[in-house]
Amino acid sequence: MRQLKSAIPSIFTLLNLFLGCVALVQIFTGNIELVPWIIFGSAIADFLDGFVARLLKTASEIGKQLDSLADMVSFGLVPGAILYQLFTIGGHGGFWPYLGFSVTLFSAIRLAKFNLDTRQTDDFIGLATPACTMFFVGLIFLLDDAQFEWDQLLLDRYFLLSISIIFSLLLIAEIPMFANKFKSYRFSDNRFRYSIIFLGVLLVILFKGSGLAMSILLYILANTFTYIMGLNKIENS
Repeated sequence: MRQLKSAIPSIFTLLNLFLGCVALVQIFTGNIELVPWIIFGSAIADFLDGFVARLLKTASEIGKQLDSLADMVSFGLVPGAILYQLFTIGGHGGFWPYLGFSVTLFSAIRLAKFNLDTRQTDDFIGLATPACTMFFVGLIFLLDDAQFEWDQLLLDRYFLLSISIIFSLLLIAEIPMFANKFKSYRFSDNRFRYSIIFLGVLLVILFKGSGLAMSILLYILANTFTYIMGLNKIENS
């Protein structure tokens, strides 16, 4: 019975991995518009594996490693593949599409660091791979959104190269960024978090899927600003 109980979180982890594989197939078969919905499923499964492990008190080292391996596919390889496809859709051949996989390489570094970094128990240091992936998922929505005529920008090779580099560096940046873990749910203890979450949700409501990339940018800029201003410091442990 105990073994069955301890296996439940891993079921969600493997579901995350499976959906990441499905997303990759859809990207490389030209069905990129389906990817956001598949990745949303991966993100939910990724949240549930940790939540259930804490709820059932079955967190384990093997579960932690398995989670990182699943994340490497769903939130490491998938954003690189999205960039590869955007380069390709933009008509940029040769070596250009492969440059998008820089995000995949730095995602691997980030996940390896995260497993060893004891400072990241409550908050993140650097951009988490799921948040990074959601930004690129948001670009897919922007590309298909009729109210935004940004195709020329979004498919420009230098724009794609720039965001590949910027997000690669953000993944390993020594910038504290809040996680979805709350020590308490009181507003007085979480003014900053609740404000950013509220504004992010508002952007999604106003701009639907296209607001997803905007909300991730808001999250990055807000955390970076508070760090620069000395309002949010990295605590050594």
